[in-house]
Amino acid sequence: MTPFSALDALNKLANTTAIPATISALTQPPAAAPVGRPLSRLPAFNEITLANAYIFDNSDKGKNFEWMKWRATFQVFTQTTPFTPSHKNAAWEGNAVLRHPDVFSSVMEDYAYKNPTMLPADLWDAAYMPVLRETASMPVVGEWPRLGQVQMDGSGTYYEFGSIACAHVSAQGEFFLDLLLPSGTITFQDFFVESVKVPNKPIMRASYDPHRLWLSRNGRKAKS
Repeated sequence: MTPFSALDALNKLANTTAIPATISALTQPPAAAPVGRPLSRLPAFNEITLANAYIFDNSDKGKNFEWMKWRATFQVFTQTTPFTPSHKNAAWEGNAVLRHPDVFSSVMEDYAYKNPTMLPADLWDAAYMPVLRETASMPVVGEWPRLGQVQMDGSGTYYEFGSIACAHVSAQGEFFLDLLLPSGTITFQDFFVESVKVPNKPIMRASYDPHRLWLSRNGRKAKS
């Protein structure tokens, strides 16, 4: 298949309005948190009932933003009854700067070397190396695949070690965003792509709502 630009790949999805996502459980148990590493504030995979994902394109912001040209943001919810998702009722919000796999590997290896209690070797081997190997086998389509270390929004930097974002395009041109958690994976697909790029707004979005909990502001459930 002839490679094409990332925006071309995204534009192919412009007429897609459905925004479901699928999930898959990891076969290996998560690595235990080592002593000295803060516990994650991101809810466990089996506690997440609804999630939103957004992709931002910062390519027009100049050289100072080249290192974060592509960024994914996430909202995670744990409610069990129908509700209208918003910033106010999110259980967790975070983001990941999406980098080329080799850059991601170099950055995170350097961090692990300098901060062995935060990102120890056992966690690197259990959570990061399998993702790097899998990503190396994915087709390269334009800007993709890319990987990002998930971190919580807020003041300062709070990495969710062991949680990784992986954005990739299939050989058929389908765009996927995997939120890889210690105990499972949420895969966002069938993205809605905005027809016009607006500064500081996402260019595409998708939701994971397996229990159909999303209520619109008029009280109606989202269509499946």
